[in-house]
Amino acid sequence: MERLVSLLDPEEAELTPDAPDIYLVLMNDAARDRAFEMAHRLRSYGYRVDRSYDAGSMKSQMRRADKSGARFVVILGDEEMASESATVKDLVNGEQRKIPFAELAETLDDDLDDD
Repeated sequence: MERLVSLLDPEEAELTPDAPDIYLVLMNDAARDRAFEMAHRLRSYGYRVDRSYDAGSMKSQMRRADKSGARFVVILGDEEMASESATVKDLVNGEQRKIPFAELAETLDDDLDDD
């Protein structure tokens, strides 16, 4: 978590101090329900989590995520709900991958520690 705190220093990273670490992009109602649980779990690990409150298009939600200054976008849609794996995009390096819901908090923490 120490690395997470240092990432929020604007001089060390191009993030604002109030920026969320993770922005949830929700593509359907089932994802909205799951996002409440996921946000609670991620917050228990010390992450700052935000999301769109009106589903809107994926493109508009991704724009909001980018403007928020978040490091990671976690996308939850039909495919993700069926596979129990989130699509995670790192907004700093552009990499995107699937991470099982159960491993999400720990994997993102490891990613931050590797920076």
